Amino acid sequence: AGKNGTLGRFLARANRERGGRQQLTVLDRSGAVVTRVADPAFLQHAAMSPDGKQVAALKVDSENGYEDIWIYDIATGTGRALTNDESRDMAPVWSADGRSIAFVSVRDNTYGIYRRAVDGSGTEERLYQHNNGTTIFLTDWSADGKLLTFWNNDDLYVMPLTGDRTPVEIVNARGGRFSP
Repeated sequence: AGKNGTLGRFLARANRERGGRQQLTVLDRSGAVVTRVADPAFLQHAAMSPDGKQVAALKVDSENGYEDIWIYDIATGTGRALTNDESRDMAPVWSADGRSIAFVSVRDNTYGIYRRAVDGSGTEERLYQHNNGTTIFLTDWSADGKLLTFWNNDDLYVMPLTGDRTPVEIVNARGGRFSP
């Protein structure tokens, strides 16, 4: 197996290649296909931009297994990486103005929430670090831009984006969304 994990990476790649690939598909309200976006790939956690012109999704690279956030243009189907590193990135949510995306990233075996400009300019900002070792899933960003919601296990959190950003925990809840 080798100290560098060669066998583990080989087996993970084989599993990805056997698994199903998805294609981002835009449907109208009757369920008819409007367009298909990008080539089939290992995609998860798709999130439509507020203006409906772009979609962000977690894309798994079939060669190296890296999980990054990609942004796809609906009209052209083309995509580009918003994140591009070894860290596991997932669960993107758009800001109401469509200029930023918040996402979960795993760094040094710790889950955190980060924010990045959609156009890729500037540097990303860590908004929160979840120190209890559990997986978190980001689910929404309030329309006024002041709050994020995420969950883990059976607990929901609402986090202000100002002040010390201490999340408020709501037990026995998950998958929260804000009313527009």
